[in-house]
Amino acid sequence: MNLQVIQRTVIFLAALLLLFGGAATDLFSAYPTDPQSDLGWSSGTSGVVDIKSAFDTARQHENSEIGISLPEITMPVQAIWDGFSDGEKALWLINAERQDRGLLPLTGLEENVEGVAQYYADYLFDNDAWGHYEDDRSPWERLAANPVIGACHDFLNVAENLAVFVSTGNNIPLPIERSVYMWMYDDGSCCGWGHRHAILWSPYNDNSGVVGMEGFLGIGRVSGGPYRGPFNSSWNYAEIIVMNVFDPGSSWNDAFAYVARDGVCSDHSTCYPTIDDAYRDSLIFREILIRAEFYREDLIFDEAINVTLSGGWDHGYNSNDAGQSVIGGSLTITAGTVIVDRIVIEAGTTYLAQIELSGFAGIPWN
Repeated sequence: MNLQVIQRTVIFLAALLLLFGGAATDLFSAYPTDPQSDLGWSSGTSGVVDIKSAFDTARQHENSEIGISLPEITMPVQAIWDGFSDGEKALWLINAERQDRGLLPLTGLEENVEGVAQYYADYLFDNDAWGHYEDDRSPWERLAANPVIGACHDFLNVAENLAVFVSTGNNIPLPIERSVYMWMYDDGSCCGWGHRHAILWSPYNDNSGVVGMEGFLGIGRVSGGPYRGPFNSSWNYAEIIVMNVFDPGSSWNDAFAYVARDGVCSDHSTCYPTIDDAYRDSLIFREILIRAEFYREDLIFDEAINVTLSGGWDHGYNSNDAGQSVIGGSLTITAGTVIVDRIVIEAGTTYLAQIELSGFAGIPWN
């Protein structure tokens, strides 16, 4: 007897748009005109050719419905696409949709936003849950709870998109690509185009980083099963996708700490006379830039954080080719991850956590 197994896949979306509080925003001018009707994924699921076909068909549909002239989407070749991370794939598609409509592209992926998105994807799966408030916090509260994001962000009405695919099988093709597609083109009847608005939101405050780009993206993804979530019964396999965005504030460019023995770090306000002082504030910094000088300190790094010590910087912090920064003492690492570059540690390094070295000199660590 021959048995035919039919694999069934079901998709569920959740969108959230903040319609109250914060800075005043004319919501109806915050995004381009919506399509008049949904259009489901119209192609196969084998790779770049099918991705391009589906997006191009949807763009043609939108052109005819609302009288615009979107071009065909530009896609890389399959080998390059296969080398992209989930976040890089989402960023490519989202920025293509934004730029082809005359909107500023997002600046890029950001590790803190990615961490928030991945945490929530894991939370939804581990707790068999679905929705934007399942951990008793809003998306904005989850983002703000991250110390780096919380210390430096502008108000933004949008924060999060969710998508879940479930299947009777054990594989779901193109979950990232199809999530972005559905948020863009198959979102009206279910969600009032809320996901689309989050992707095409225009009122970012272009006050940090490169002019003409603003906003950071993070993608979280988890797969496995069984999973029930918003459905009436459990499914054998699920793919949960979380998209978070945030708008960095004007001081984001000073998300670096600067160290100089005289406490004067050119025109940088986040300036410290010792490496230890900078590290103690490093919950809000990603990297500590240290002038090429001698520092008599015994350092103990005991926070569960990731931090980079970057030495050899000149007086204006324009180049780190001015030599090496010398620590005339010891470095003990008991927690977190420390990346050391162009640093000399005279008394050696003891570590019980993770250290990565580049251009490092000194007595070998124990």
